[in-house]
Amino acid sequence: MEVPPRADGIALCSAFVFEAVLIVAGNLLTIAFFAMKKKLRKKSLPLVINMAFADVMLGAVSLPLYIYLWVGPHFNLWSFRASLELSFFICDTIFSQASLISAVFVYPVKDFSQSFGH
Repeated sequence: MEVPPRADGIALCSAFVFEAVLIVAGNLLTIAFFAMKKKLRKKSLPLVINMAFADVMLGAVSLPLYIYLWVGPHFNLWSFRASLELSFFICDTIFSQASLISAVFVYPVKDFSQSFGH
């Protein structure tokens, strides 16, 4: 199997790192606004905070593990690869499911509250 160019791997890793930074920063801002503004503390917003926390964990744990375990070795950017696959699958499954479940519960609550003028 032919190895893709290292420059492509560096560009892809850089894009994933930039994406992880944006995910973590944006969701931490959401959590900080919720903590600082008492007007935002409504019954439906803890679901949004739960989703923001799950997304922070995806950006801070799951995405870096993905870069380290699959993207880097695919492009031969590094040869050492610790056996963290099980950790990655557990973290990725838990945090992505938490984010998905929060999203599923947020939108019906949002639609329900908007239909009654809340």
